[in-house]
Amino acid sequence: MAEVKKRAAKRARRPNIIIFMMDTQGVNNMSAHGYRRRTTPNIEKIAKEGTLFEQHFVTAPWTLPVHASLFTGRYESGHGAGAQHEGLEPGLPSLPEVLTRNGCRSVAFHNNHWCLDNRDRWNPGPGFEEYHQYGKDDEVDAEFVHDESLGDDTGSLRLVGVAKRWIEKNVLGNGGKPFFMYLNSCQPHDVYHPPEPFRSRFLPEGVSYERALSRKGGQVDSTIGTRCPTLEEWHWQRCL
Repeated sequence: MAEVKKRAAKRARRPNIIIFMMDTQGVNNMSAHGYRRRTTPNIEKIAKEGTLFEQHFVTAPWTLPVHASLFTGRYESGHGAGAQHEGLEPGLPSLPEVLTRNGCRSVAFHNNHWCLDNRDRWNPGPGFEEYHQYGKDDEVDAEFVHDESLGDDTGSLRLVGVAKRWIEKNVLGNGGKPFFMYLNSCQPHDVYHPPEPFRSRFLPEGVSYERALSRKGGQVDSTIGTRCPTLEEWHWQRCL
């Protein structure tokens, strides 16, 4: 009996785990990492309360292999997911799979198909019990998303609202097992559609949102070499 109580107490102390991915967000325009403008005040608060890793490098330059590395702990050479092979091979151990097997509820919220959905591509997926593509998943939209308090924001604010409601429904006051939650926010990803009041706060004086947005796709166009934005256009994109 004492051993059973000890195991129960150990389970009760297990933490919830949340990974919040700011998709394509670099550190060079985050005030938490020394950028001159106050862009990330809430992340600064988290950093003061926790641990800020200053030596962190991604394993690849795009979504699929980076997420495969995040969930398997392997470089692309070890998991094989990339431009030439758009999926994980069956049998590779993954973080959500291991946590699920050890008593965690695992759930993922995203709207970037390269990070999680399309089970055939991932073959058979990285091991989450629940996948929700917010803004596109009818079941999740009907249950969580339609909330007037979120306004017309379909980005990070809606993502956080959906996740918060999942926690309220599935965890709070339930006395249940701990959860592992993965969230992917695509708002820092080109093409940039920041909601108000942020777009007006950071765009240069005299430059309208429509004018700045007219140069959309600079990241992709520059990478493949179809056009080279001017320094002024790069600055507008950075501000967005």
